[in-house]
Amino acid sequence: MIVSTAILASLAGGPLHTGALHRHLAPRLAPFRGLAIAQVRTTLRRLARRGLVSEGTRDARGRIPFALTSGGRRHLDAWLKAPPHFQQAPAELVARLSLLRETASKETVRTAVQMQRAALLHRHALLDRMPRTPENTHTAALARAYLSIDLAWLSKGIHEA
Repeated sequence: MIVSTAILASLAGGPLHTGALHRHLAPRLAPFRGLAIAQVRTTLRRLARRGLVSEGTRDARGRIPFALTSGGRRHLDAWLKAPPHFQQAPAELVARLSLLRETASKETVRTAVQMQRAALLHRHALLDRMPRTPENTHTAALARAYLSIDLAWLSKGIHEA
């Protein structure tokens, strides 16, 4: 999911061919995962089948540029605004906001950070209301600690945005 969304975010800045997308994304995704050019090619085909990107005309060097469609823009916007899944929260949150910083205005980044912060505060409140049992006390404390770290990181992000 992160590769397809990263491709959509990269194309938000304008059409790119497979090689340019790979050169742009490989260093940005390195903290999360490796990225092969074949994976970029396969993901672009899948996104095109879903109507999220469109293929342009081959250039003189035989490269095909891909562009974000309006459906792709809606999909990207929805992903950037939604809170990450709890199990993937730390890595997905960092990836989401990193992509947002590259593709959106400061006001959009600020709004998304505030939405993510509200979602994390909601999760924190749910954990606080959870009945404490010997089985879940350690897990809930660990989850609260991770949420606190993410909240602190987001608070710093609000001031930098």
